[in-house]
This record gives sequence, C-alpha cells and structure tokens, in this order.
Amino acid sequence: MCRLEGPGGRSRSRELEAPGGLERTSPHLDALGHPRGDGDDRVEPQVPADLRVLESTPLEDGGGADSAGSNDDLRYQLTFGSGFSRYIGLGVTGDSALDLDGNLDALDGVAGFVGWRHLFSTAWRTNLIYARSQYDNDITLTGGSATKSVQSLRWNVFYTPLPKLDIGAELMFGQREIENGLDGDLTRLQFTTKYSF
Repeated sequence: MCRLEGPGGRSRSRELEAPGGLERTSPHLDALGHPRGDGDDRVEPQVPADLRVLESTPLEDGGGADSAGSNDDLRYQLTFGSGFSRYIGLGVTGDSALDLDGNLDALDGVAGFVGWRHLFSTAWRTNLIYARSQYDNDITLTGGSATKSVQSLRWNVFYTPLPKLDIGAELMFGQREIENGLDGDLTRLQFTTKYSF
C-alpha cells in the first residue's frame, strides 16, 4: 500500500494498479506488469508521471490456531486496512476506485474467518467454517453494484483411505450484498479428490 499524490495535489491511499498504471506492452514484462527477469534487460514498471508515492499505509492482519483437546482445534484470522480485497475471496470487490481527478482511492475493508476442525480418527476429519468480509465503498466512485459484504458458512468432511489420498465433500451457504441493498444467496455442494505426490 502507498500514498500517492495526483495532479491536483490531493493525496490518498492508493495502490499502483490503475489500468495503464504499469506498462504492459513490453515483451520483458509478464501479464501483471512485473519484470520477467529473462536476460540482462532490466525493465522497471512505468508509473504515470502524474502519480507520486508519498508514504506507506499499514494493513493489519492477525490469526492463529488453538488446540482444543487432542482431536479439535480452532483456527481464525482477521484482516483490515485499505486496498487489500484482491487477496480476499478471489477478487470479490475492487481494491480501489478511480476518482474524478484520475487518482486511485483505496477502499477500506475488514475480513475474517473462524473455523473448527475435528479429527474423528486418523482417516476421518471434519471442518466447520464461518467467513465474512465487508467493504467501505464510496458509491459516488464505485456505483451501487459494488460489493458491500459477503459471508459464508461451510461444513466439510474428508476421508484419507491411503496416506497420500484425500476424498472430501463440502456444503456451503453463501450470501453477497451490494451497495444498492440487493443481495443474493448461494448453496453449493462440491466434491474433491486429491493425491499428494
């Protein structure tokens, strides 16, 4: 996160992620605008001339796991700050919005989860997880269709018949609310099989 100053002298928390903020046409940059490092050609991402880094802004994050007996544990995490939403929920909302002066305005938010894991045996285990994230959008910049909050409740069960093989199923209930007050619900049942090499 960083503080940037735009053409009007106004400064706010912003990320250098505006369209065109990084030169993406160079053959030496990957799809995200990062130098590829192939050969001796060193290419730095190009920052628009009218944006200037002023200072870093903090992102607070904390979490952990606590044992609740030999077969149970509780896991949790809480994150809050500005411009972090790309790391939460697979991009459920934007990190920033472009204001009328052409500056990026970082969006504030809070996200967290708490989960309980229980081991029935060495082969069977289950998890119950609640997660929520909420964002403080300036709807004059983002519009009414920006995500205001999302939450989900998940229950899963895993079976490990062999040391490197996991077979599982999960039932998830989710809800999303957007800034104009509309919301939607989701119920999903999914299955997985994983072999660890």
